[in-house]
Amino acid sequence: MADNVAQMKKSKDAIMGIDNIGFFRLLSEDHKMPAQLIPHQTSFDFDMSRDADSTATKDGSIAVPAGLETELTNEFIDAISYTSDAIATAILNGEQVEIWMVNRRRKNAQGKYFGWYIRGYVTEDSGSNDADDASTREITFNATGAPKRGWVTLTKEMEEEIDFGFRGLAAITDDDATGDGTAWTKEDTGSGELVSKDQ
Repeated sequence: MADNVAQMKKSKDAIMGIDNIGFFRLLSEDHKMPAQLIPHQTSFDFDMSRDADSTATKDGSIAVPAGLETELTNEFIDAISYTSDAIATAILNGEQVEIWMVNRRRKNAQGKYFGWYIRGYVTEDSGSNDADDASTREITFNATGAPKRGWVTLTKEMEEEIDFGFRGLAAITDDDATGDGTAWTKEDTGSGELVSKDQ
């Protein structure tokens, strides 16, 4: 009990919307590829609701909860990508999909990130193509069953796709993905020195 109280007092940091990232995959491809980042996301709404029917009794009304309904709405700037095409395939063919909403700042002791996992269907795919703006799509997903909570691993490639890391000037190779560069850390503050022009 004391550990739970300590955990509740540990952090009251606000969750920022920018840190909730959507990933997607056709369920039929779960043995073929990892989940893919939805490109250029601008919003991700996650709504759970449960109606309750009220029955009048001699002692007062009794509320009987109905089934849980879950709807996700994701808006992104359209791009040529697996995810963009697969979302269209899903609604055209009525294919079941997997969606994750991952918080890239909430991490557990094992280094995994908090996430919601949903299975369901794409029920709406609406595109906006104004002449003076980027093409956008708004996707609605309806869940089958209740969403599940858990912890996921973000690979280095996924993290770089979300927010690219520092690279040096050299060519990227199989042995060195950094381009012979070293990312800045807080320990680098105030470091380095000017060298003479002759060096």
